[in-house]
Parts: sequence; C-alpha cells; structure tokens
Amino acid sequence: MAVSSITERGGRRWRGSNSRTSSNRTRVYLVKLDGVPTGPDEAMDADLGGGNAIPSLGDAHPDYATAVCSDISAELENDADRTLWVVTCEYTTSDSNNSSDDPTDDPWEISWGAQNTREIVANTKTATNATPPTGAKSKGVVAGAPIVNAAGDWFDPPIEEDRAILSLTLRKNKSSYDVNEAAEYINTCNDDAITIAGYTAAKWTARLVEYSGEERFDRGGYWRVTYRILITEKATKDGNEIGWQREVINQGYNWADGSDNRYPIVLTEGGELVKPWPLNDDGTYSETMATTDINYLIFGTILEKSFSTLSLPTSM
Repeated sequence: MAVSSITERGGRRWRGSNSRTSSNRTRVYLVKLDGVPTGPDEAMDADLGGGNAIPSLGDAHPDYATAVCSDISAELENDADRTLWVVTCEYTTSDSNNSSDDPTDDPWEISWGAQNTREIVANTKTATNATPPTGAKSKGVVAGAPIVNAAGDWFDPPIEEDRAILSLTLRKNKSSYDVNEAAEYINTCNDDAITIAGYTAAKWTARLVEYSGEERFDRGGYWRVTYRILITEKATKDGNEIGWQREVINQGYNWADGSDNRYPIVLTEGGELVKPWPLNDDGTYSETMATTDINYLIFGTILEKSFSTLSLPTSM
C-alpha cells in the first residue's frame, strides 16, 4: 500500500512534561494512505523518501540530540475516513543512562500573551473623528488632549478603562540563580531599545516584573529561571518617550517666573482659583490656553537598567 502524504502537525516540535528521570518530547504526524490498511503498522512505517518519513524507534530528535524515539502509536483521525491516520512519536531522554544530557543546553522557552490592566484615562490616545451633536462643545478631538467635561473640569470619579498589554515569559535552565541580580533588576524598565524574542522594545517600554528561580534535582541538578516582561506602548509627549514612566498634566495653583520665585495664579476676572490651572512649559500661565496647548510632565518613577546584561534571547 502506498503513502499519499506525511505532514507533521503544528509546524514546530513541542515539549511535553518532565519527570525526575526523563524529559519527554512529542511529534505528531498526519499520514494519508491511498487505501484502507489492515492495521496501524502501515501508517507507523510510512516513508515517502527524501527524509519525509515517520521516525523509527531509536531515532534522535532533530532538535534535541540526546532524546531518542521511544514509542510510536497510531490512531484514526476519524472513523469516517480509514485512510487518514494520526501517528504520535514520543521521545525520551534518560538521565540515568545518558550523563551527557546537560539541561542548560536546552533552548529558551518563549511564551507570548497578554495581561489585562485597568487604568485611569487622563488624555486621548488618538484623534476623535466623531462629529459632536449640534451646539455641543467638542472636547478631546486631538491626540493627547485632556479628557475633561465641556467646562474644562476633570470628571469625578475619573474615567477608567480596561487595557491589554503584551506579556512575554522566558524560561531557561541555568547552572545557578543570581538572587542579587534578580533583586537589582526586578521592577525595572529598559534604558534603551532592545530586541527580545524577535520584538524590538523601545526605551522604557519593557518592564521586568518577574525574575524567579526554582532549583531542580533531576538531570544532574540545575535552576529553572523565569523572566516575565510586560511591554507597554511606545508613546511620546512633546518629543519625549514615555513608556512605563509617568505623565502628569502640567497644572497647579501657582506660577513661576524662571528665577525660583513662585506666585499665586490670579485670573483677570478675579476671585479664588478653585481648580488647578494649566501651566506653560516654563512655569508661566495664560488665561486663554486652548485644549491643544495643555502639556504634560514626564517623571521617571520606574528605575531604568540595561537589559543587555541579562543575555535574553533576541529571536524566537
């Protein structure tokens, strides 16, 4: 009986579970035969030539030379088509019989995901294209405009929204775990652009929120080190990058003359100032400031560090 096709599912080999004595990896194939076989053997022995074949028992894993094929099984993809078979090849590395299996040689494990956050929204992110109702004042029609009511006051309570940000988890087997380095880097952001797992994170946009280590005693002993990084959007304000740093609207009850002298803001119409008033970049103010003139101050509340010393993977 001839073989029509052999296709490895998933494109990439994936890693299964670990035990104290072995590490298991699995490859799954879809085999199409040109007729109905008498049993699963013809699917498990499928070979189209040119290297496109079901592995044999004892064959090495293409990505892990110390792992060999230890079990092959086959089952029908569905009962309606008895010519289509799913063949599963299990690979096992025995630590007791193979002392050359160094766990630190295992590749990085990379996982991309997302984390939901909830935050107060102080200003618009993009321009608003919607036309306001007739007679209504249009607020926040440009990117970066403060979100205020028609009278220019902040909403109380402030507007909040759910926001999803990229989450990157990296795991690597290492011979040791540097707890001092972990304490130094936890809750810091990158001080310059850096490429991690195929993604180039702009300055201040990658924040290390986990740098943990778990000691394991199988395969001769090693440390399982995990890094988790949250990546926020690259935003700029007045030409300055923001990332994980804080932006605060530049406003207050006093103005400055540039010589370390501060004076209360007094409007022409007089009366007590009952809310903070927007300030110019130099600390002065104008009674006729437009929404587009409002600016923000950037505060470095997150310590920045060079992530290059962590030797994180640059590609997937």
